[in-house]
Amino acid sequence: MLVIVFLGTAYFFIHTYRQFIHMSEKVAALTVRTRVMEQQRTELENKKRVLSRVSGYMAKVKSLGLEKDRWTVFDVNVETPVTFATMEQILNQCTNSTSYYFKPISLRIRTALAQDEEIPGQAESTHTSPSDEGERRDGSLMIKGAFIARNK
Repeated sequence: MLVIVFLGTAYFFIHTYRQFIHMSEKVAALTVRTRVMEQQRTELENKKRVLSRVSGYMAKVKSLGLEKDRWTVFDVNVETPVTFATMEQILNQCTNSTSYYFKPISLRIRTALAQDEEIPGQAESTHTSPSDEGERRDGSLMIKGAFIARNK
């Protein structure tokens, strides 16, 4: 009889021990899952914060009119013989303002050092103002770039 009690007790002990092991594994898996979910929640909160800041910046961009479709690009490619006064005027026009920006690509200025030195293309200049007629050109200006103007 003692053997039957011992065997019955051993059976229940082994069965209960297996349930304990199974539940311990389940608790460990749930702990890992909980930790992963906490990390995902933290990442989601961080991403929401970043998205909120980006949305704020985009609203600021729109309010300032800095969207791509609100600007027009005008390419500049000037290569002509000029006087110093005209050269200064052209270079002064290549500054930035609140309604347009100049994006320079290249600039080359060549001057006539000797009185008899001829500026290439001087005879073929098609852009002359009445005040420049008859004047000797002081140099050659070659400027490339783009004006980026805000649409009204």
